[in-house]
Amino acid sequence: MVVAALVVASPGAAADPIHVGASTAALRQPVQDEVAPRVSPSCAASTSLVAGCESWIHVGGGANRLEDMQMSINGRHLFVATLDIDSGLTRVEAVDREKGEPVWSVELGGSEGGLGERGALRPTPDGKQVMVVRHVVPLEGPEKVVLDLLDAADGSTGAQVELARPDLGLSNLRLREAFIRPDAGRIVLMWLHFASPSTYAAAVSVHDPTDGTTLWAGGPWPGLTWESVYSGDGERLFVSLQAQVSGQWDYRTFAFHAENGTLIWSSDYAGRGTGLADGPREMTLARDGSRLYVSGFTEARSGIWDWGTIAYDAATGTVLWTTRFGIGSFFAQPDTLAVAPDDSRLYVGGGLAWGGDTTVIAYDTATGTQLWRSDYSRPGGGIEFNTELLATADGLRLLAVGTHVNTGSAHDYTTMALNGTNGAREWVAHFNASVRDDDIAYRALLGPDESSIYVAGLSRLPGSVQVMVVSYPVVGPVVTQKVVPLIGAGCDVDAQGNPRLQCGVDAPRLELGCQAKSNPGVTSAECGAEAAGQRLSCRVQSAGSQPLRCPD
Repeated sequence: MVVAALVVASPGAAADPIHVGASTAALRQPVQDEVAPRVSPSCAASTSLVAGCESWIHVGGGANRLEDMQMSINGRHLFVATLDIDSGLTRVEAVDREKGEPVWSVELGGSEGGLGERGALRPTPDGKQVMVVRHVVPLEGPEKVVLDLLDAADGSTGAQVELARPDLGLSNLRLREAFIRPDAGRIVLMWLHFASPSTYAAAVSVHDPTDGTTLWAGGPWPGLTWESVYSGDGERLFVSLQAQVSGQWDYRTFAFHAENGTLIWSSDYAGRGTGLADGPREMTLARDGSRLYVSGFTEARSGIWDWGTIAYDAATGTVLWTTRFGIGSFFAQPDTLAVAPDDSRLYVGGGLAWGGDTTVIAYDTATGTQLWRSDYSRPGGGIEFNTELLATADGLRLLAVGTHVNTGSAHDYTTMALNGTNGAREWVAHFNASVRDDDIAYRALLGPDESSIYVAGLSRLPGSVQVMVVSYPVVGPVVTQKVVPLIGAGCDVDAQGNPRLQCGVDAPRLELGCQAKSNPGVTSAECGAEAAGQRLSCRVQSAGSQPLRCPD
């Protein structure tokens, strides 16, 4: 295992990339300086890879928004794109996937400040270049959307292609979001037109990345474009829209012929009918391409939102099933979707309420029947949501990444591993770079062999906001949690530096199994129990085994 030093920027260099060293004792010492990332207390004493403990932390440059994160074709690097809205600079970084060390970083200019909309990046199939689509907002002159080509090996800039704006007869047309087709052969731009403060028009255009020409454009339609996805064969493009229909908001889903824009089918979903708002939030295809799943919010009554999920026949648009889920809360909505590798389960993750818990639900893809539900909350409350759901290739594990409020009323990255077949929680990890400020997770990727997960987001540090990428082992020794919720500081040390004998002092005791499913040679014991006359201090050690940490 590589040991790297913890390097903290000098006061005058806060915007420069910082490498925070890898996964051993140098990193796992308690961090006192709030500029440096904080390792969870139970991970700080670990000397070996433990599922849910940080294996490395990469601190990138200053940014206001994380645009995208993708993996190199050879699996060696993570490419991360961020935007500094104040300066208008887009930063693209390559990070060593195994060590978290910076490989190269490049800044792309052209904007002089202002709000550029969300861009995208993707490596080309041959692995030689990185495509970066970004919205350029100069102080003078028209806005434009450009494609930059970077050398994947060293970040050197190559050709720049301007993507032609579609001629739809709309003067105030703004880019909403960009997507690059998985084979890098097409670029999809989703547009928004503000006709009035309460009236919108949406459009989509498809471009050839070699010269930027518009191959076709669709719209304008009354409403907001939300999501697009290509079929696996690249022949169809699906677009979801929050449509304004007769004065109310509904789901609208289109299927287009990908190369010429011919409409194949469209379908509306009005939830419970007149006067109630509905809106799609996420869309994904079955792995075999036969079904299209759309999920979003659907109003049950004024201000009370349910989740509404629809399964379509992807070829015809026929509705196969719909399902609603709600707990009678304000502004509950799903944030992310994933499909099991064998297409048997659809996973939907999101927030249960404004200021409430998050949950993941598994549905039977044939019928829409709920198979299981896994809720999660932290004592801090606040706005909590899921960002990504990633299913492993064997279908046994589901990784859920999101953001939750800690006891200091600030947000932290939250990463958890669930059993894919029954929803049982295997481990939970929180990342907190600054105790009193927010850390918001936006993107996550599984490594090529699925042994690690990489979570990227933004952390508000004293005087700056910076991109943070955290690596966690997915598999390895794990502990079992027998009673929830976790109350108190957990399995750390007291004021005198002695291990706590009980998890959550002066609170209902949280008993931890402290056993490793993947290491059957380790005996199990409760936190605070005594065995062979020795207190176990929330970990157990048997012959030939490493000490196991307990989760926060």
